[in-house]
Amino acid sequence: VTMALHVAIGLEKRVVLFNNIFNRYEFELYGLGEILEPAVECVGCYRQKCDIDCMQMIEPELVLQTVREILKM
Repeated sequence: VTMALHVAIGLEKRVVLFNNIFNRYEFELYGLGEILEPAVECVGCYRQKCDIDCMQMIEPELVLQTVREILKM
């Protein structure tokens, strides 16, 4: 995640970061994108394994809407 993110930000590309295990405040997108996370209390848990399939909770419509908004930037 971080290498691709850093390269994209360095090249001033717009990004959508899908986050579930990291603390969202560890990332700075410099106004070039958005962070999408599942709506669960345990986001940022740093677990290696989990029984909750939380990334499936991010609705495709939200992803599409976010991408459209970022393309307008």
